[in-house]
Amino acid sequence: HYVRLMDDIVIVHDDKPFLHTVYKELNSIVTEDLGLCFNAKTCIRPISQGVEFVGYRIWPHKMTIRKQTSLRMKRHLKAVCDAYNRRELSLEKALQTRLSYKALTDKCDCRELERKLTNMFVLTHSSKEEIDAERKSLGIIGNLRPDYREAEFDYNRLIQYCEETGTCNQTVSGYGGN
Repeated sequence: HYVRLMDDIVIVHDDKPFLHTVYKELNSIVTEDLGLCFNAKTCIRPISQGVEFVGYRIWPHKMTIRKQTSLRMKRHLKAVCDAYNRRELSLEKALQTRLSYKALTDKCDCRELERKLTNMFVLTHSSKEEIDAERKSLGIIGNLRPDYREAEFDYNRLIQYCEETGTCNQTVSGYGGN
């Protein structure tokens, strides 16, 4: 069996010597004809160890998000919350990020990761004075963009936004609702 998406390739076969032959032939084509090389993740191993493919780790009986991918998601989500706190990011952009991560976790067996992401997704705003003091201490001159001067985060406002835009239909309860 052969699966490819862009530059991610998985070949599944029950004959290990056959896979070594395929690897040598592909490596020859990639290096000689294309002037490229396989990365360090390229290997031949039993399917019982799982296969890393397009950000997931896949076994015959389950699928999870790769550890590196989940760490990147956590760091980015923290940065999104911090940017929202400083009023540098709109509520809509923050929600888009969170919902995209929810879509990724919904596809696999990672309830604990989803719980952690939900718990860390806390949107609040600093006061203008706190933001100005922080910006001054960092040597940043100038005002914040006026279109990002939003009211304090309000769960009812989130629900209203979701109803008006037709988004978030099934995920609103994941943000602290019932």
